[in-house]
Amino acid sequence: MTEELNAALVGGFIGVVSAAAIGFFTFRAHAAETRWATTMSFFNEFNGPALVTARNDARDYLKTRMLLSFAELGEAPRPSGEDPRHAHRSVIRFYERLAVMLRCHRLCDQVVLDLFGSIFAWWWKFCLEDQLGRTDWQAASELDDLAEWMRRRASLDGRTPDWERWCARGAKERASFLAGFEQLTVADQREAEAAYRRAASKSTVPIGIVITATYTPSTTVFFTSSSTA
Repeated sequence: MTEELNAALVGGFIGVVSAAAIGFFTFRAHAAETRWATTMSFFNEFNGPALVTARNDARDYLKTRMLLSFAELGEAPRPSGEDPRHAHRSVIRFYERLAVMLRCHRLCDQVVLDLFGSIFAWWWKFCLEDQLGRTDWQAASELDDLAEWMRRRASLDGRTPDWERWCARGAKERASFLAGFEQLTVADQREAEAAYRRAASKSTVPIGIVITATYTPSTTVFFTSSSTA
């Protein structure tokens, strides 16, 4: 009788442990599948028509405003038409959401660097690091964390040279572009932004108004390239 009871208890214990193990591994598999699906959703959004257009518009908008902080760019008025500052913020908000999802372990860490690292490094060194560094926006902290996460992930994967090369590309293009606008001072750029605000408030004036500057053809190669940042 005792042996039968012991056997029953052992069998019950094994059954409970087995059920718990199956539940645990099923949960892990489902969580991994969800992270992968979320990561692919972000990737599809990043390469979708809306955000590709926003990235291009934001890059063009910043051409004559490279030295202005986000605070100086300010909030856009509501003109009847597309607002390039909205495109600029769309890029920032996407990376901010990416940073939050990584911090909450909702993305597939192993592929984030491959899918987003090179273009984020370009944006980071081309303008975001400098502009966000002069604000108290929450996005500044989030994107700074994202840059640090990318750097650490590259180190963990033995890809530090890749990360450094990507960052160097953005920094080089920033320096090259600014060198072509040596006469374009901060005051000039503030006037460009003021001109845009005045234009945006008048329905009869094109809202895409920018100031004109002289630059060498070599500085425009990136902006006429088929690649998309």
